[in-house]
Amino acid sequence: MDSEVSMESQVDEYREDIKQLVHTHMTSINMSEEVRQLMEGMDSGDEVDNDVIFQKLTDRGLIGPVFDSVDKFVKEKQEVIVPPPHSSLIRREVKDKERCLELTLQRGRGFLEHLPSDDLLPGTPAPTFSIHASFQGQRLSSGDLSCLCEVEIQHSFKFSLSASLQVDKKGPDLLAVSEGVYLVLVRRELDGRRVLIGLGKLEWRRVLTERGQRMEGSLDVLGVGNEATVPIGALEYSLNMNLSPGDTAFLRDNPITRQLLDTQLGVEQGRRDEQLRLFLIYSKQWCHEYSQLRPSHRIRKLPLFSSSEGGSPSLACIYVTPLRTHRLIESPRSALRFCSLIPRRSDPLCPGQTSLGELWLSRLAVLSSRGAGEADRAVLLCSLLLGFGLNAFVCAGTNRIGTCYWVATLDTSGPTLFWDTSSGQRYTHQRQTVSDALEGRVHPKEYPYLTLGSVFNHKHFYANLQETDSVPLCSFEVNTPSLWKPLDYEAIRAISLPSWPLATVPLLPPTLTGAEASEAVERELKGQLVQFRMERDLTTHWDDQLEYILAPALVAYEAERELGCVLANEEFQQAVRHHVKPGHTFKGYPVQFNSCEGGKLFRHSLKSELCQEIVSCRGDSLQYSVRARVTCYPDEVFGVWVMWACHYACVL
Repeated sequence: MDSEVSMESQVDEYREDIKQLVHTHMTSINMSEEVRQLMEGMDSGDEVDNDVIFQKLTDRGLIGPVFDSVDKFVKEKQEVIVPPPHSSLIRREVKDKERCLELTLQRGRGFLEHLPSDDLLPGTPAPTFSIHASFQGQRLSSGDLSCLCEVEIQHSFKFSLSASLQVDKKGPDLLAVSEGVYLVLVRRELDGRRVLIGLGKLEWRRVLTERGQRMEGSLDVLGVGNEATVPIGALEYSLNMNLSPGDTAFLRDNPITRQLLDTQLGVEQGRRDEQLRLFLIYSKQWCHEYSQLRPSHRIRKLPLFSSSEGGSPSLACIYVTPLRTHRLIESPRSALRFCSLIPRRSDPLCPGQTSLGELWLSRLAVLSSRGAGEADRAVLLCSLLLGFGLNAFVCAGTNRIGTCYWVATLDTSGPTLFWDTSSGQRYTHQRQTVSDALEGRVHPKEYPYLTLGSVFNHKHFYANLQETDSVPLCSFEVNTPSLWKPLDYEAIRAISLPSWPLATVPLLPPTLTGAEASEAVERELKGQLVQFRMERDLTTHWDDQLEYILAPALVAYEAERELGCVLANEEFQQAVRHHVKPGHTFKGYPVQFNSCEGGKLFRHSLKSELCQEIVSCRGDSLQYSVRARVTCYPDEVFGVWVMWACHYACVL
């Protein structure tokens, strides 16, 4: 009885939605025509009995689907899952009966250039592949695959379509979902480095033209950068579209032909080409006007266009978009810490390139390969700060080394702040006037930036019109036309998203807890230390209590880097003094890193003379402690602190 009452209350709550659902179904099957034909088939003298008509419609299979749809609707409402705002459908499970797109990668063929070296000994770990897919704000990964010319994959990606379809009285507008399924291929080297080696885009709408919405095919995987037109291998796949009974009936009555799809694709491509053509004409004139204003403008940093990993030029503004991560990153300073910990990639992505700085990567490529250039990190940080409501811009200028990028947040009632993704530091910009500089009244400058050519975000692009581009003398009043030349806002809006996704990719939550990662790093580092001392005929004894005492110091170090506040360490110092016996010497060396690879961290620590003294120490009653603290950020980005410590009795 209670269940019946509950069901009735559910129906009452969603009565209008159910009415609309029934109406849509009746319209899709043209129920009025079915009833008319049924009435015409009856004898004129027969009495019209509603129950008889209802039974005959049921026998024809027209009523059952209505009840199924209503039942499914109510059940979905009872177990509805509300996705977090703007965090999108990150990695959630797709229900069996949910409208979805299922891509199964069956095998890879022809990856000749990325086979493991013949020098590898039997039993030695070999490099691996991983495939990362993105569609409509959803990200999935295949896990590690063997580096073979012919590799069996047999991995399925399920993407939800429910959130992306526009459904009206005519049914779902499947052709309106123009974004493709994007794939990136990443190779993991033996030393843990991840190298972006291939890209692929699948036009999923072709499955709509196939019977039963199922198809098989082969997708060419293209190279990166200068080799973006050269296939490096192929992926054999099957594509299956799971639809609701109503969607299936709609497609049966309104089939999508190959000709219709080709027409749609041609219209979309033509629209993009025309928008790009008009923008190129406008931007060329805009740049010409800017360069004619002052000779020095010709050498200022103006990255209006950059080349993505797909080899196509893209407007710099498109790389930036406000990014809200729900609870993955909860403050602007945490966002700065996260971006500063993303490893900087220095190896060339393709022949003829010496650094990543010549190539801007999409967010999918940055997060999947866990490597970024300076511009990539600045773009990602700007997107995160915009998500937190700050008026953030990417700055393009120079430092002592050459071209550099950083982020500035502007405030009409406060100072301009610089956010440096290389050091993880923030700087306050105090503007100096030319007269101050001439008269020697120079404020101390903490930041490393020398010149500033332009600033941009997702809406605006401004070129520096000021007489000097020296950062200390620059004004950041970007809305003043005499100081900054703006790119037309409507021209920026007119450029549609390119064929490669630059900014529509969410972050993924960490797969490890900080405690799990910390314990794993500690175990590996202790093993490294014992092995190091054994090779020098030295024994190793551990002090577990001192190891626990070291923990507050690491908390304070990470808080200083992440939050910008210095925590008092009196308790730590007091605990060490209380624990170390009189006449004993204590030595400690803290080091930070952005990797959980114990071997790499141990080698990095040995670059310090103090750490070498500690691990090679000799003394009476010598005891060691190693404490690690790992902060796990999204997408397997780690902030690792390690304290190497020992105490011993001095022997004269």
